[in-house]
Amino acid sequence: MDGDTYEETLCVISDAKLFRLTDLNVSSGVKAGDWDLANPIWVGRLRATAKGDIAYIKLENSLNGELYVQCVEDINKKTSVEPVLDSSRYYVLKLVNEKTKKVAYIGMGFDERSKSFDFKAALHDHRKRAKQEKQLADQTADWFEPLNLKLNTNEQITVNIKNTNTKKPTIFTYEDSNDNDSNDAQTG
Repeated sequence: MDGDTYEETLCVISDAKLFRLTDLNVSSGVKAGDWDLANPIWVGRLRATAKGDIAYIKLENSLNGELYVQCVEDINKKTSVEPVLDSSRYYVLKLVNEKTKKVAYIGMGFDERSKSFDFKAALHDHRKRAKQEKQLADQTADWFEPLNLKLNTNEQITVNIKNTNTKKPTIFTYEDSNDNDSNDAQTG
């Protein structure tokens, strides 16, 4: 989208956990039961933000806010956040290195279902709103054609104003001068 689009916070969830994936066959689905859930590789804060069509899932240090890893979710591309097959609290995040374009997958989860629901709802609401805004922008471009409301040369607008002093109505005439772009109103 535009470079002047602001960044909004979708949700902030404490105690997000990251896990090493044991089964790298992501295409057929992943089960959180296969992970070592008792030993997460990282615990910290999840902050989901959005800028235009793109959502950023930022996993940050809870104490100082330092970014540990970030997952980019673009509504125009295939999703980077997939739920696991056997739990509503765990997800697989697709991480892409911006410089090398290398892809890595990592497990992410929450201890409570309510936190997982908040995360899922925030991403869903963002996707829905971004798609609606895009559809609305496409429709408004088709609905409104620019109107040329400029009077042609020698075209007049007559306005009758009742004048109590005289019985003759006041007439305003618009004249377009080709020498300069100023518009003159004359009374007659």
